Amino acid sequence: MSASASSQAQDDVLESGGEARIGRRWPRWVPTAVAGVVIVAAAAAAQATWGGDSASEVSTVPVSLEGSLLFGNFRSTSVDLPFGDDQERDAVGTGSYELRLPGRQLTGEVSIQFSASFTWAPEVASYFHSWGDIDLRLGALNGCHGSFGWSNFENPLEGGGSMHLRCDDGTMLAATMVATAQPQMSQAGDNMIIDLRDGWYVAGAARSTP
Repeated sequence: MSASASSQAQDDVLESGGEARIGRRWPRWVPTAVAGVVIVAAAAAAQATWGGDSASEVSTVPVSLEGSLLFGNFRSTSVDLPFGDDQERDAVGTGSYELRLPGRQLTGEVSIQFSASFTWAPEVASYFHSWGDIDLRLGALNGCHGSFGWSNFENPLEGGGSMHLRCDDGTMLAATMVATAQPQMSQAGDNMIIDLRDGWYVAGAARSTP
């Protein structure tokens, strides 16, 4: 991915009506708190949907989920901004995931289709804002599809977001995407890491083992 040093060390500067304005950054706890509220609400909805009321149905209870995503092989259309920041459009990245559930661990392939705004250089306060679609596979025949939004700041390390997916067999999963220390992203093909916390996993109706 392309990256360039921002001329603004601490704040994003936006141009409006010919005048420069200093962009405001939310307090570091806001993205994680909002994502946590969304995930708890979604888990409750999932439990109501899959819990079942009749004796013939088996109750499905959300279980905790943590893990990480590792992306590479990025391709995109880069847009250079006048302030030295970059934007990515029609971007794709592929990689692997690790999901930790109570008593077992799942691994496999993951991909994202996204847009982003970022600057990534050691001499500036780097940031990476991204949003788009995410796909992963739980086993050979069970694809999971959903969306995500994630903001990651460096110096100091802060940020967050969330992802929410539904699989072909009805399995649902979601997690908070937390701020994560990144490798130097100076060349195309470099890796990007996203850690997952405070998530939940609800097995689908088929209850097939991934």
